[in-house]
Amino acid sequence: MRKKLSSIFIFLLTVPLIAQENHDMINNLEIGRELLIGGSSVKFIGVKSDSRCPKGVTCIWPGEAKLVLGIHFDGRYFEKEVVIQGTGGEFPVSEDFRIQVYNLSPYPEATKPIAPEDYRLSISAEFGSEG
Repeated sequence: MRKKLSSIFIFLLTVPLIAQENHDMINNLEIGRELLIGGSSVKFIGVKSDSRCPKGVTCIWPGEAKLVLGIHFDGRYFEKEVVIQGTGGEFPVSEDFRIQVYNLSPYPEATKPIAPEDYRLSISAEFGSEG
């Protein structure tokens, strides 16, 4: 019985370690920096446009921001334009590799332009399928 409990305990300790190898997240990723996961990477290249409704302004729609990401995956490199509306979004790179963008900061203010170097992105990448 003791041996069986020890085996279960060791298994439960290693599961989070395995999951961490297949999932990574960065908050406040600067333009030009990248998220590395396994042999792949996602680089925050820049903000193509930012039409999010500024703080203190009444808008008809919340707006959106268009980002450009550089992706190294499976020996290939490509760039992907990603549109953030609301809280972000997820997109698949392949059947078993997904990227999710969560937040682009700073949030626009009507009287304060955002310098490109001030943008930060929260992003995660994950290998494997859920369920």
